[in-house]
Order: sequence, then structure tokens, then C-alpha cells
Amino acid sequence: MKKQLVIWGVIAAIMLTTVVFAANIEQLTANVVQLRILVNDEERNFENPIITINNRTYVPLREVSEVLGMDVEWHGRKQEITINSPPELYNEWGIVLNHFEQDGLRGYKDALGNVIIEPQFAFVRSFSEGLAFVSKEIESGEFRGYIDAKGNLVVPLPTVEAVIPMPETYGFNAFEYRNGFAVVVVRRWEPGESIYGLYGSLGPFIYIDKKGENIFGMEFTTAGNFDESGTARVTLFDGTKTFIDREGNITGESWSF
Repeated sequence: MKKQLVIWGVIAAIMLTTVVFAANIEQLTANVVQLRILVNDEERNFENPIITINNRTYVPLREVSEVLGMDVEWHGRKQEITINSPPELYNEWGIVLNHFEQDGLRGYKDALGNVIIEPQFAFVRSFSEGLAFVSKEIESGEFRGYIDAKGNLVVPLPTVEAVIPMPETYGFNAFEYRNGFAVVVVRRWEPGESIYGLYGSLGPFIYIDKKGENIFGMEFTTAGNFDESGTARVTLFDGTKTFIDREGNITGESWSF
């Protein structure tokens, strides 16, 4: 939840290099000063002046807040300023990126809306654990797999093929990383293997690590993400619906829809 700072009061506008105002019988003088403001070692220039009053330095509230990525709103009727803490820019995996679409192609922006990876992909998934599955073209596997936050292809998976879950809608059987694993389909079913008859290319599901390797050396007809208990739902080739743990061991427990 975003933290919110609320400041009550009346704002006095500073219009001259030296301003004198009275509060009861007290008189204060504000002087404009020239100071360098550095944010993350980068100098920032403010439109409004920086002043000193009684040897204390005051900076423009809105400009400082916005430089720090905060959202500032002035509510004149309430005589109230609200300052919302900035969106999450980084997490334990690095910079937080969200995908967007432009002219039919998809790229990624940071939490402040800055374009970090230019629109260039036909298909993307969300970043998770520092990686995101992308495909530059639906019909070509030339640039297909998981990219890092700089757009580098670090886990190439050219054999993951497009599926069509509904008319004119494409998807790929390569999903977000969870707890160090991603569920993907990296080869076709052999003739007679498919038991679902869905459109597009399907095949056995596997779990890959962040090197793209089949971490358990096993294949399943369905596979899900690992939950908080450390197990994942899978369907074996004989139709058994069971669970595996993070070591790839079959628990023997069963599940049903």
C-alpha cells in the first residue's frame, strides 16, 4: 500500500528575491540562495528559488517530491497537499518493468513510465524473477526465449512454438519463473501423443531452470507452478494427477478439478 503524507496549512508564494512577512509581531526575512542539488549524483535545476530563513534552507516542495518520483497533489478547497510515495522501482530481482504496446509491437517501461526496452516484440510475458519470455516474431524462433531487464536474450528457447487458444490470438507455452523454475513446452507431441486436440503446437510440459535446462529430467502432460507448500500439480503420461516437490519427487497425492 502506498504511504501518504498529508500537509495541512496555507502556502505563501515567494515572488521577490527578499520577502518580508508578519505573523503576529514576528518578522521573518527570506533570502534566495544559489545551491547545487544533486540526486543520485545528478545535478537538478529547480524552476522556483531555494531560500533561507533564519539560517534554515527551504526548497520547493513539489519540485523536490517530483524529482524523487513522488506524486504531489494540491487540493485547494481543503487547503491540503498530498504526497504519495513513489511506485516500486526495484525489487530483489532488479528494476521493475511492465510491458506496453505501441504500433502493434511490445516493449517494457519502468514504474515511472520510462521506456527501458523499445517496442520490438510480437509477444511478451511479464517479468518475473528478473526474466521475461518474449518472441520477436510469431512464426520465427530466431529471437525467442527469456530476456533480462536490458533486453538481452539469456535463455534462448527457439523450439517453443506458438499456440492459438482462440481465433486471431496467439500465445506460447512458456510461462513466468516462480521459485527459480519456469514451465515450458519445448518440443512437439509425437504423432498420437496429444490427448487434448487443441489448436497449435503442444507437447509435454517440463520445468526449466534459469539456464534453460530440464531441471528434473521429467516430462508431464500438464504442469503448474510451485505453491507456498513447495509442491506443484502435474499430470503423468498415464493420466495420474499428482504433485511433485521442488526436488522432482512425486508425492503420491492426487488432485482433481
